[in-house]
Amino acid sequence: MPDSPPSLDPVQLGAYFDLIEVTSLLRHAVEQQLREAGDLSYVQFQLLARLGDSPTGSHRMTDLADGVVYSRSGLTYQVDLLEKEVVRAPSPGFVSGTGQRLSLVP
Repeated sequence: MPDSPPSLDPVQLGAYFDLIEVTSLLRHAVEQQLREAGDLSYVQFQLLARLGDSPTGSHRMTDLADGVVYSRSGLTYQVDLLEKEVVRAPSPGFVSGTGQRLSLVP
């Protein structure tokens, strides 16, 4: 059996909890700003950011769901909410709905 990792000392544990708190406060502030500025959820922002960073402006829906750590059905729901800004089209080489891609529309 491998040796267990050493326990965190009080300073390290305090730093961990501080990091978690700051991360939570920052995410809340970003979510609030997204709602006020464009009525976007954090997940919708993540989707649009990933698409915007893609050289082709598109990703497979399953890859997006995995990338934003969201269920596939939840992602489909979020995409439906963004329908005016994005378009879904079948991926080349896929016949069934399992190859859906999400693309930004200029």
